[in-house]
Amino acid sequence: MSLVPIVSDQDEIITYKERGDIDYAVDIFRTASVWVTNSQGDILLAQRSFDKKVDPGKWGEAVGGTVEGDDSYKETARREAAEELGLLDVELHDGPKQLVKGDATYFVQWYKAKVDVPVESFMYQEDELEAIAWFAKDDLQKDIGYNPGKYIQGMGNMLELLELA
Repeated sequence: MSLVPIVSDQDEIITYKERGDIDYAVDIFRTASVWVTNSQGDILLAQRSFDKKVDPGKWGEAVGGTVEGDDSYKETARREAAEELGLLDVELHDGPKQLVKGDATYFVQWYKAKVDVPVESFMYQEDELEAIAWFAKDDLQKDIGYNPGKYIQGMGNMLELLELA
């Protein structure tokens, strides 16, 4: 099992912990996520497995994961894109980095990728995800407003940060 870097509020590594030893009330860790769009401006989202401890069955970004060991944010994003969607050699463009505070506190480094393939072409992990789907930006924005419980916490903020700004 890989160790997870625990960082300061300035994103400097303090120590490493086993995932099971992380104190989510105190420790700050790193994650990387990829905001996947296509040429039509649609956004690829993933529905989390109903077996997940956090946000079971909710829709969120299609690619995301915790930084492990000495991996960089970008290495983590590439690994997760390959593991979660079967995306190899995808071109990642740097996006914003943000400090998220909630039930856990973590940095997320965002990347953007444009992929023009039908949803059926993705090879996703069925033990991690229930489904993946393309969402039209305007429809997604409206649905988040009408059905916020359908999405992971902060989905509206993600959309604004990554698409509408």
